Amino acid sequence: MSASWKTLLIPPLEKVEHVIKLPHGASYSDPYNWLRDDNKSNLSIRKLLEVQNEYTQNVISRTGIKDIEASTSFWTIPSWNVGDYAYYFDKETGENLLRQKDGVEELILQTSEFEGDLGHVEVHPDNTFVAFVVDNKGDEKYTLQIKVLKNNTILPFKAPVSSNERIVQCMKWINNGKELAFIYGEDARSCRLYKLEDQTDIEIYVEKDVSFALNLETTTDSLYVYLTSQSSSSNQVFIFEMNGLIPVFERDEYTECTVEHHHGYFYLNYHDKNCLNSKIVKVEKNFVGDKSKWETVIACREDTMIMSMNVLKDFLILVTMKDCDKQIEVYEIIDGKIVVESGHKICFPFNEVIYTFFFDKRLDFNRPSFSVNYMSYITPPCIIEYNLVSKHWDIKSKSNLQNFDPNEYQSERVFAKSHDGKQIPISMVFGYGAYWSAQQPWFLASRICLLDAGFIFATAHVRGGTEKGRQWAIDGQKLKKINSFLDYISCAEHLIDIEYACRNKITGWGRSAGGTLIAGVMKMRPDLFRAIVLDVPFADVITSLSDSTIPWSEYERNEWGNPNIKAEYDVMKEYSPMNDMKKAVYPHIFIGAAWNDARVPYWEPVKLLALLRESQMDKEKVSLLLTDFEGGHYSLWANGQIPLRWAFLIWAVDGDNKNLSNL
Repeated sequence: MSASWKTLLIPPLEKVEHVIKLPHGASYSDPYNWLRDDNKSNLSIRKLLEVQNEYTQNVISRTGIKDIEASTSFWTIPSWNVGDYAYYFDKETGENLLRQKDGVEELILQTSEFEGDLGHVEVHPDNTFVAFVVDNKGDEKYTLQIKVLKNNTILPFKAPVSSNERIVQCMKWINNGKELAFIYGEDARSCRLYKLEDQTDIEIYVEKDVSFALNLETTTDSLYVYLTSQSSSSNQVFIFEMNGLIPVFERDEYTECTVEHHHGYFYLNYHDKNCLNSKIVKVEKNFVGDKSKWETVIACREDTMIMSMNVLKDFLILVTMKDCDKQIEVYEIIDGKIVVESGHKICFPFNEVIYTFFFDKRLDFNRPSFSVNYMSYITPPCIIEYNLVSKHWDIKSKSNLQNFDPNEYQSERVFAKSHDGKQIPISMVFGYGAYWSAQQPWFLASRICLLDAGFIFATAHVRGGTEKGRQWAIDGQKLKKINSFLDYISCAEHLIDIEYACRNKITGWGRSAGGTLIAGVMKMRPDLFRAIVLDVPFADVITSLSDSTIPWSEYERNEWGNPNIKAEYDVMKEYSPMNDMKKAVYPHIFIGAAWNDARVPYWEPVKLLALLRESQMDKEKVSLLLTDFEGGHYSLWANGQIPLRWAFLIWAVDGDNKNLSNL
C-alpha cells in the first residue's frame, strides 16, 4: 500500500504528568521526564529510539540526495619527542602509536588490541613505559593501563579503593619518572589526584567544589608538571615540587593562568577581572606564589587576547586572538630576558583573511622551530613548519583532495549590528557561543557538497565565545546569556538584508551548546529557519541545572546560570528550548543523540523531539531523530554521520516538495 511520509508520522510519545518545583516558587511541567533512564536498562526506551532511527533512515533515503562523501578527517594528533625517540600516531588512521629512532620505526600501541578508543598517552622519560587510557563505550570513562615496552606486557593496575569508578581523566610522570600522577573522576567529574608509587596509589589532592574539575599540564621544557582546578571561567594552579603542591594564587572569579618555565623562572599567562585578555608575568620559581614578586613582561591589551603561551630556549611564542583573527606572536629571549621590542606577528604563506591553525607537534624547548596544521573554509589542512631563526615557512605536506579546486570558492567576513549595537562577526550560520570557545574556520570535506548546492556556510561569532576577547565571553553568560541568541538572530537578519541569504531558505546547525543556541533561536523566532539540525543539543537547560544530583550541573551553572535563583531562571526561560514552547509553525528538524553521551544524556534530545512534534502546527514539516548507540558526545565526526545531515538540509531547502512515498 502506497502512502506519503506525511501520513506515516510516528505516533506522539506518551505524556506523563511530572511537575518540577523550584525554591523561588516557580514550577513547570516536564511530561517527558519518563524518558530519562540513567542506567539505560529500560529496553522499551531503547526500542522506541531504534524505531525512530529506522524511520529517519527511511525518510532520508527518499530525499534523492546522493553522492555525498563521508567527511574526511584531517585532524592530526601532534607528534612529540622523548629523548632520542619521536612518537606519533599513524598518519592514515590516527590510531596506532608508533615511535622512531635512527630511522627505525616501532609499533608501541595497536588500538585493535583494546576494546575501545585510545585516549591520553604519556611516555616515561626514559622510554621504558607508556601509560595510556582506553574509553570502552564513548562515554568518556577511561581506564588506565601501563605497558612495559621492553617485553610488551601490561602492568596490573586497580582503581584506588576510594574511587567508585575506574575513570582516569589524565596522567603525567613526575619526580623524574619515579611516580605517575593521575586524576580520577567520580560521578563524571575529575576530582581526585593520586600518584602511583611502587604500584601503590597515594591520594594527593581532592577538589571538593563541584563546580571545578582537575587537569594536569607540563611546561614546554618538561621540567615541571602542574595541576589546574578549572571551572568554566576560572582556575587555580598548583606546581608539583618534591615537598608537595605549591599554589600559584588564590582562587577567584575570572582568574586563570597557564605556566611555563625557563632557567629558574616561571612565566605565567595570567588574567583576572582587571586584565581579562591576559598578560605575561615572570617570577623566580621560589617566589611563584608571591604576587609582589611578579614582573609584568607583556602587558594586558584591551583589543587582543592571549590564548596560549609557549616558552622555548630562545623564544617566547604567543597565540593571540583579535576580532576573530588568530595570530602568532614571537619574542626573542636573550640572556634569560624577553626582548619585548623584538616582538612581531608571523604572516602565514597563504593570502587568506579567514583561517585557523593549531600546533602539529608538541613544541621542543631546544629547537628554534615549530610546525602547525593550517586550514580554512576553502583550504584543506596542510602541515607547515616555521624556522624562528631564518623566519621562513616550509610546507611539509598538503591534503590531497580529489575534484576540489579552492579557486572556485570564496570566504568572507562581515559584521552584523545586534540588538544593543554590538558588532557581531560573521564568518561565512551555525553557532556555538559558549564555554569561552572561539569558533574556528575548520575545513570539512563533506561541506563542499553544500557549497556546490548553492549554500553559503556562515559562522556567527556570538557573545559567549572569545572571538573578541574574554569580555565577549562574559557578556554571553548567566544573566547576559540571552545576548548569544539575540546576536544570532541579528546575524541571520543581516545576511538577509545584504542579500547573502533568502528569508525562506535559512538553515541552522548547532552541536552541544550550539544546539542549545539554534533550538533557543528557533523557539524565539520559529519563522527564521527553513530547516535546522541539532546534534546532541543541551536542550533541557532548566531541568538539568536545577537538579544537583546531576554531576555536572554545578559546573554548568557558571555558564548558563542557576535556575534556583529567580533572576537567572527568568532569563533562562526566555531561551531554554524545553520551557514555554508555544504552538507554532516550526522548521524541518533533524536531531542527533548519542546513547553513551556523558555530557548531554540521550534523553534531552529525545524529549526535545517529542515536545517539538507536539508543538508543530504544520504537519507537512519533518521532525527526525537519529540516535548513535555506539558512540558518545564526540562520535558524530568519527562515525561519518555528517553527510546525513547535509542530505537533510539540501532536501529541506530545494526538494521538500518531492514525493517521498512508499515509506
